[in-house]
Amino acid sequence: MKVLITGGTGFIGKHIVEKLLKSQYEILIISRKSIVSDTFNFLKADLEIRDTYIKQVTNFNPDVLIHLAWDDIPNFSLNKSIQNLNTSINFISTILDSCDLKKILISGSCFEANNIKGSISENNIGLPKDNFTWAKHSLLLWLKSQHYNYNFEYAWMRIFYSYGPGQREKSLIPSIYSAFKNNDLPDIRKPFNKNDYIYISDVANAFEAALGNSIKSGIYNIGSGKITSVEEICRIIEKHLCKEGFTDLIIKNKLKDKMNNYFWADNSTTKNILKWEPKVDIKEGIFKTLKYFDNL
Repeated sequence: MKVLITGGTGFIGKHIVEKLLKSQYEILIISRKSIVSDTFNFLKADLEIRDTYIKQVTNFNPDVLIHLAWDDIPNFSLNKSIQNLNTSINFISTILDSCDLKKILISGSCFEANNIKGSISENNIGLPKDNFTWAKHSLLLWLKSQHYNYNFEYAWMRIFYSYGPGQREKSLIPSIYSAFKNNDLPDIRKPFNKNDYIYISDVANAFEAALGNSIKSGIYNIGSGKITSVEEICRIIEKHLCKEGFTDLIIKNKLKDKMNNYFWADNSTTKNILKWEPKVDIKEGIFKTLKYFDNL
């Protein structure tokens, strides 16, 4: 199976590529960054400029497109959101017109489910709450319309709070680790917030499962199905670094917000159709992540 991947050099993309290479897929990665590899095909191109990629992609003739590219995160401004939406639509349209795609997998976000408490079903589309989620919702609606015109399967991979080796330094776990290691306190305003954290290898496994199984087009939740507080994560990290007492300083004088909108993934559809389930619990996942940071 030939797989075309955008965003393959990003945090999630690198882990998906690594996973797929172990399964003998033939891969072509499109990126603005230059990559030298003996294990996969690489094309340096700009998704906004058709002539930089169309000839090579047509020659490759992919069976599946994994579209992860979304420039300049965490820039969620209106202009950037519109640019990313237009780039995605124009690029995917070009590939659909030029190649015989059988399946499209696109990375979504749990932020798309706005103002929902408790368990979030895959049947719950949610509502836009800002420029970024408006753009993502718009892309999903457009994808649905093209699904009927071009007869391909699609999976909207709604990823919850992914973490692991290689994530951005300003993300929650790396920022806590860095602060504690330097005998400082991270800027955490709501330590009692609880979110659904999913380890990056489980995310990559979900994408591989969507490639390898016949799927019903729609939304697939990629989350652990459990919630963990920021306080709990702080305590795991301070224990690893032998910095006990730092978390108590963070939560001192902080009030628990009883109205906090805790939510987590209902993975029923993902488990049943993709034959996937998360394997790495939060303690193991954070330990793996911290060991990675230790060795940097």
